[in-house]
Amino acid sequence: EFDIPQVDIPKLSTQRVAGMKFDRGLYDEFSKLIKTDESDVSSLLGDGMPDLTNLGGVIVKQKAQPGEAIAQAFGIPYESKNKYEVKSIPSGTNIVHHRNDPNIWAPTHEDIEGLPTIFEFKEQSHCLTRIAFTGFGCRACRPMQIQSKNANNQELGLVLEKPFRCGGECCNPFVLKATGGNQEFGAVREDFDSYCAKFCEKKCCFTTYSKVYSFAPERMNMDRSYKETEAKYKIKTDQCRGGNFCGATCCNPHMVFPITDAKSGATVASIQKMYTSSNNCLVALGRMGYDFDTFAVSFPEGSSQAERVLLITGIILNEFILFERDQTDGNDAGDFNF
Repeated sequence: EFDIPQVDIPKLSTQRVAGMKFDRGLYDEFSKLIKTDESDVSSLLGDGMPDLTNLGGVIVKQKAQPGEAIAQAFGIPYESKNKYEVKSIPSGTNIVHHRNDPNIWAPTHEDIEGLPTIFEFKEQSHCLTRIAFTGFGCRACRPMQIQSKNANNQELGLVLEKPFRCGGECCNPFVLKATGGNQEFGAVREDFDSYCAKFCEKKCCFTTYSKVYSFAPERMNMDRSYKETEAKYKIKTDQCRGGNFCGATCCNPHMVFPITDAKSGATVASIQKMYTSSNNCLVALGRMGYDFDTFAVSFPEGSSQAERVLLITGIILNEFILFERDQTDGNDAGDFNF
């Protein structure tokens, strides 16, 4: 047995605690020290992440889900995990800014399949969650995580986080966050500023607007708000105007969506949604009965690795908003039905 010495610890009075002031400037300086610089985003994505700055653009292709197609044919509210392939575009390929450009790229299904896959995305969500949201006609609202791996089947640090949102029509815009090592370095968010005009455009012209935000990596926060000064690009997906009516079908094989600079408004790149024809009649029949989305995106000149990843993220978010169809009534999957 031994005695523990008694030590007098001075007590801090309640009045002194209440009088302590929060030094915001010191906090901001400390936050800068623990944040990773934007130039270090590549290290967060992992050594196996392809260098997108060497590419003029990529293909983002949704992989076919036979089980989902069969379920849809019988009206069963089943939704498979979404999968996407990212393929490099051949050198010298021109992704045009206008639908009527005579130099528009028109590859076949076989051309796309022959391109090298540089990495893939796969949705991670619970089966019951997908069935429940699909059954209620709002499957694009569901929360999910989208993981990535490269062509060597090596898991990458890039993870896309999609929290539950009801959509811009419900004043709760969709958002898809780009993270690496649990550090968020950007996001793509549905843009519903000027609510009445955007609401009418979405319902009448099947048009959505989204903003691409890029910033220095910081610890991910699902409720983070985004500053206008952090907006880098804007994406407009218009399915009716600009020659896009009945686009990405056998009647009109292409739709072109502009990517503009958030500050100047100048068009800096574009997204092309394609219907790729095939010499195989079975593939052609599958395309007619079940939509396999294929997008090509050109990267703005001088854009960083992080910004190019965010533009790919923007394609995936807009694919959910506009091109994921609910089996219940054929309406847009985005937002609850009104």
